[in-house]
Amino acid sequence: MYPSDMATVSAAIGGIPRVPVIIQLSTYSVNGANSQSDVFENLVPSFTELGFTTTYVRADNSMMSYIFSRDVLVPEDLEVRFHSWLAGTRREFGAA
Repeated sequence: MYPSDMATVSAAIGGIPRVPVIIQLSTYSVNGANSQSDVFENLVPSFTELGFTTTYVRADNSMMSYIFSRDVLVPEDLEVRFHSWLAGTRREFGAA
C-alpha cells in the first residue's frame, strides 16, 4: 500500500458506522524497502489512529498477514496457532 492508498482506506473506514470490523492485509513478497518491519511501521499507526488493534502472522521472512480489528476479539496468539497448524499439517502429509 502506498500512502495515498492508506488515505483512501482511512476515508472509507471513517464512513463505516461504529460496528465490528476486521480487515486482513497480506504480503507475499519482500522487495526493495518493504521489509516486514517497514510495512509494520507504515500500516499499524494508521490503523491505530482509526481505533483498530493489530495482530499479525508471519509465515516466513517474506509472507505475512495483518489482521486489523475494531470491536472484535481476535486472539493475540494467531501466529503461534498458525505455526502449530502448519507443523501438524506437514507431519500429517510428510512435507518438509
